[in-house]
Amino acid sequence: MALEIRIISSPTTDLELDTVMGSSVPQLDDLLRSFTERPDGLTGLAAIAVNKNGGIVYSGVSGKTSADASRAAPLTLDHVHWLASQSKLLTAISAMQCVERGQIGLDDPVGDILPELADPDILEGFDDRGEPKLRKATTKITLKMLLTHSSGLAYTGTSPLIKQWCQRRGTASILTESIKNYTFPLIFEPGTSWVYGVGIDWAGHLVERLNNCTLGEYMTKNIFTPLGMNSSTFRPENHPEIESRLVDMSTRLPDGTMAYADRVYGYPAEQDLGGVGLYSTPVDYIKVLAALLQDGGALLKPESVDAIFKPQGEKVVGDAHNQWSHTASFAQSEVSFGLSVSIAVAPYPEKRAAGSVSWGGLPCLAWWVDRETGIAATVFQQTLPSGDSVAAKFMSQFEEVLYKHIRA
Repeated sequence: MALEIRIISSPTTDLELDTVMGSSVPQLDDLLRSFTERPDGLTGLAAIAVNKNGGIVYSGVSGKTSADASRAAPLTLDHVHWLASQSKLLTAISAMQCVERGQIGLDDPVGDILPELADPDILEGFDDRGEPKLRKATTKITLKMLLTHSSGLAYTGTSPLIKQWCQRRGTASILTESIKNYTFPLIFEPGTSWVYGVGIDWAGHLVERLNNCTLGEYMTKNIFTPLGMNSSTFRPENHPEIESRLVDMSTRLPDGTMAYADRVYGYPAEQDLGGVGLYSTPVDYIKVLAALLQDGGALLKPESVDAIFKPQGEKVVGDAHNQWSHTASFAQSEVSFGLSVSIAVAPYPEKRAAGSVSWGGLPCLAWWVDRETGIAATVFQQTLPSGDSVAAKFMSQFEEVLYKHIRA
């Protein structure tokens, strides 16, 4: 049965779900407009927040679908965005569904299903001739390690060693649409640290092999259809009604204004990569967050949701994620790491409570689920570069004003 979401305030578009019209939140509406109605702001913003009863406490949009005036249309909540790493949560949910069925355990080695990861090398550096210095890992990679970024699999953007290794081999060194380009060495012994990387892409590939289907086919059957998510896919090119609603990428120019940007992820993609490849709308995505807020809803058992929200692995894993998060200005308090999610160990002042989980996507998307307060929210945009200071400022202010509203 699809999760029913009731709109109880600020509907801004014709949502494809049951709605109850209500009043807006003027402070939040004004905030969105203040960032999209100036040249050095943001091209378009869509935001939606849901409470634990399934009611939407805020939904709003402002701006346009493109920084190119010839392509631009008013943005709505039904416009489709590239999720990038906001795909990871749905892949983790897919993997946990496999765990619930008994197809694999969180602590089971994945090598029998993913022989590419059965006997990995660890890259320790390069010698004077530039040749890689490798040794064999002594610990088997488990599903939990893939979902917690503790397997030793990095991104080229998070490991200079892996970037150099890929460059020497002429393989993809930034974003790729094929899992074969993520076949490279580890940078530490599995389970001994944390590095943001391609583990969840491999977890998605594991789901495919366990179920003999593509990840998109799996999610359609087990996530999209149960929740009534009609605009979510890895393959917009196969769905004209979705492709026609795609939002353009925008990038900030040196003078601070926004300009049209080409896609940074291949289109169409070669494979359905669970760490980076999904497209969706705010209306669809909030249904997933609402399910988590409701202890799993139609997706997971409560104990599986608890596992996602629980710090996983050794303390060193959470400590390494905490250090990275503060170096990257990702977190506003101490954090640890669960299954694909960052966990707020301490509350964000005037914002989310301790125990909240969150993540985001490269074009400055963000989401969080706060079970203590009973709120989940997501902000959609297609802004480059990742970590854009204006986008970050909006996110901080949006969360603060939202919590003032719900705590009033």
